[in-house]
Amino acid sequence: MSAATTLQQQQQISRQACSSSNRSRRTVVVRAQAPAAAPTTVADAPLMVRAARGEEVERAPCWMMRQAGRYQAAYRELAKKHPSFRERSETTELIVDISLQPWRSFKPDGVILFSDILTPLPGIGVPFEIDDNKGPLLDNTIRSREQLKVLHSLDLSQLQFVGDSLKLLRQEVGSSAAVLGESCGKGEIALAGTSVICGSQWGCIALCLSLCHCSPHQVYIHVHFILTMCRIAST
Repeated sequence: MSAATTLQQQQQISRQACSSSNRSRRTVVVRAQAPAAAPTTVADAPLMVRAARGEEVERAPCWMMRQAGRYQAAYRELAKKHPSFRERSETTELIVDISLQPWRSFKPDGVILFSDILTPLPGIGVPFEIDDNKGPLLDNTIRSREQLKVLHSLDLSQLQFVGDSLKLLRQEVGSSAAVLGESCGKGEIALAGTSVICGSQWGCIALCLSLCHCSPHQVYIHVHFILTMCRIAST
């Protein structure tokens, strides 16, 4: 066997070995695993919020309807300095202070924003005042279609104090309590509508019932106003 033949055989054996080695190789892809999310702690959200989400909680949340009010000496003292209900319910610093009064005393799981169902009225063109004894008082009632035209789209700039108060309350209580805003049911919206027609809540039911019989168009006005308030409540 010549030297050239031997060299060729060695080269062929070497190529076969390299080919076999390449077939046996496997490509390994290593992917970095994302870090595990931090476990949720009890302090991440107020107890009432976690209960509302359907999460398992350590106890049932507790709060009171109409938390702030005349039953507290602190509120009565503040009302003497600020006798206007609208001032108390539309001034950010006073809203926050009054809303926190029950929380400071009893530490409920919910802090309810001090407000009133009629608060949006000036934002749609209906000024009003609230007497502590008589309730809402309106100088300009709406009892005709022409008067209905004074209503306009909600001007949020007149309700800036609501958002500001909610932000400050959240900062004050942190995760110790949920902050609850004012909400309206159908009955309350109807009551607001009757107040706008009557000028007050006194004798409203009798007047509205008489309107159903004597002036059906007035009922249309009332219903239209209620629908307007519903749209406001949903914004």
